[in-house]
Amino acid sequence: MSFIGGTFSPVIPVLVAGGLTGAVLTLLTTFAGVGTDSGVYQVFYCLNQATFWFLPIFIGFSSAQRLKSNGYLGAFLAAVLLFFTNNFSGIAEPITLNFLGLDVQPIAYNSTVFPVILGVLFMSVIYRFLQKHMPVTLRTIFVPLITMLVTVPVTLLFLGPIGNTVGTWLSNGVYAIYQSAPIIAVAIIGATTPWLVFFGMNNATYPILFTLLAEVGSDPLICTGMAPANVAVGGACLAVALIAKKAEEKSIAVGAGVTALCGITEPGVYGVLFTKRYPLIAAMIGGGLGGAIAGAFGWTQYVVSTPGFISFAAYINPDGSMGNLFGMLFVMGLAVAVSFVVTYILGKRYFEKETA
Repeated sequence: MSFIGGTFSPVIPVLVAGGLTGAVLTLLTTFAGVGTDSGVYQVFYCLNQATFWFLPIFIGFSSAQRLKSNGYLGAFLAAVLLFFTNNFSGIAEPITLNFLGLDVQPIAYNSTVFPVILGVLFMSVIYRFLQKHMPVTLRTIFVPLITMLVTVPVTLLFLGPIGNTVGTWLSNGVYAIYQSAPIIAVAIIGATTPWLVFFGMNNATYPILFTLLAEVGSDPLICTGMAPANVAVGGACLAVALIAKKAEEKSIAVGAGVTALCGITEPGVYGVLFTKRYPLIAAMIGGGLGGAIAGAFGWTQYVVSTPGFISFAAYINPDGSMGNLFGMLFVMGLAVAVSFVVTYILGKRYFEKETA
């Protein structure tokens, strides 16, 4: 999980920029009267689609770097998978290739991340082995050549299909849990997000997010639960700023609170919630309650973005209806209010005990 989180963390700026461009397209078509056949729409559409079509390349580079292997070979492996998709699997009539008597399954690798992650894991083993045992004078030519000649067939024949199957199972399993108990599922995400952030596990949820987007078309679970959770951290921090006695504590809490309302919770989690504990309880209550309500009404997030008020456009339904947006804004506002009030009450008692 640490490896997956560390792999996705450097890619977040690309995901946010590309994902929110999808929300910008919705705003342009809904409020600005921009047609889908216009040049403005098509340019921004290219930006949005390229983010996710070429996502395996970013993941390949990042995962290889994380494994202290060659990032460019990781990106190269992903590029091979995408070329394979474009020419053999992502066409009207997919073509099954035969490699040394074994069939290569025509899988579309542009919408999944597990195949390239498994491929890079295998590639890094081959790469490090060759780097260690091959004479220095031969490394420049033969290490990358042999690494890719071995890795690409193994990935296309075995690791790619395995990764695709795992991703499908994960998506189906997570969505089945959500469908059977949406209130509980989203509430759990809302309540536990501060802990995920504290242990650096929040970025490890991205594979689930992408499988949901690919299978469902939106994310009714991960980002939907994290939205009230993140802003609840902001509410808790602002309440701490109100009742804190020291100027330094007030300053830290205000800054952390404002950034949390925008979706960035690390300053609040590390600097306020886990140092005082009572705001952590309040944020969990606010985030859990907001998540439960979002799950009950089936509200969702349509594009990848940092969950919070600043990403409001991510909650606008592509068909132009505003119900989901208003619902998510209500949920986030409620989470802020609940966490603020609970933090204020618990904080007053905390300071009374300190001074007693």
